[in-house]
This record gives sequence, structure tokens and C-alpha cells, in this order.
Amino acid sequence: VSRFLERKNLFNLIKSFSNYQKEGGNWGLKIIGSGDLHIELKKYANKIINKEKVEIINWLQINDLVPYYKNASGFILPSYFDNWGLVVNEAIASGLPCIVSKNCGCAVDLIKNNETGFVFNPNNNEELKIFMKKVENLTKYEQLKMVSLARTNLNNYDLNIFSKNLKKAIV
Repeated sequence: VSRFLERKNLFNLIKSFSNYQKEGGNWGLKIIGSGDLHIELKKYANKIINKEKVEIINWLQINDLVPYYKNASGFILPSYFDNWGLVVNEAIASGLPCIVSKNCGCAVDLIKNNETGFVFNPNNNEELKIFMKKVENLTKYEQLKMVSLARTNLNNYDLNIFSKNLKKAIV
């Protein structure tokens, strides 16, 4: 779930996904959003081995995203840069294990590598591919534990805590 901008690193996401497929990966990839790179992303996705496993979906309202989060096996935010990456909050709240670029602000606060998700270098397609395979191969117990820890951590960043900290900062 992303804007289709260069800084979102979606071409490398597709490349990593293609490499993941070549090594027997079973997932599909859905990229949802809009932006200037929409046509280029579709063309690029059509060049990979199992192009039918990649779907580029036009931007959706938050309520329309619910079934996508519900039916997903994991979530990836590959950005070269993101101030926070609110979609990670949504993915964790939806019960998804997350793979997040180290250059996203939320990675520092929400993702503890190998515990609440996975953090990767957005310039390292091999590392992203490895984490895709790791998430795909998590046991149900490992996935539930990871998501539970991530949700507990996410609670530290809810609106009430933000409000309390803002009041403290003002006083």
C-alpha cells in the first residue's frame, strides 16, 4: 500500500519478489496505490517469471483495504525513505508480520528485527528476498508470537499516548 513514487522503492520490491519466486516462493504480490509510476510498474512487473502472481491495484480507500490486509500473509514497506510509514501500523493492527526498510521512521520504533518483524536495507534485494522467505516459512506459532509482540509495541504509539506526550512537551 503506497504512493507510486521513486522513493517508495517499488521496482526493487518487484525485483526481490521475482528472485524470491525463482527460489520457490509461493506468495503473490499485490501493490496498491497510485502515482506517476503506475504504468512503468505494470510494465516492469510483466517482465518477471510468474507475472500473473503480481497485481498492481489502483488506490483504494481505507475501508476497501480491509480485505487485502485480512487476506495477506505479510506486509512489506520497501521505501528508500519514509518519515514514518503509517501503513505498517495498519498492517500490524491487521495481524500481519512486517518487513520494513531501515529507512522508514517506524522501523526504529515498531520493528525489532526477528522479534516484531524484519528490518532490511532497501538497497539490498537479496536481504529482502531472504526475509520474504523467512516470513513465508514462519510457523503459525512463530507468526502469532511475532504479531502479538508487534501489537504490544504498537500500543505504545496510540493516540492517547501521543496526546499525553504532546501535553508534556507543551508544559
